[in-house]
Amino acid sequence: MSPARGSRRTPTEQQLEQRARFGRRLRQLRVARDLSQERLAELAGLDRQTIGYWERARTNPGLDEITAVAGALDVDLWQLFVG
Repeated sequence: MSPARGSRRTPTEQQLEQRARFGRRLRQLRVARDLSQERLAELAGLDRQTIGYWERARTNPGLDEITAVAGALDVDLWQLFVG
């Protein structure tokens, strides 16, 4: 039986590595566009601290947040995961 929605599980090593890869790619795209974390957060309708947490793989973004960041960076969703 799977855990209830919203319950906290300890992430696996694979999940932690995926978070780290996403964070590195997010930072790469943000820096390439000469955006600060604060400016990217503003464009995406998020908090600056959230962007920093993702870049450092401390938290896991949701699909709606990823979509907002992709729009703010003017990239397709897949580009946040490949590169």
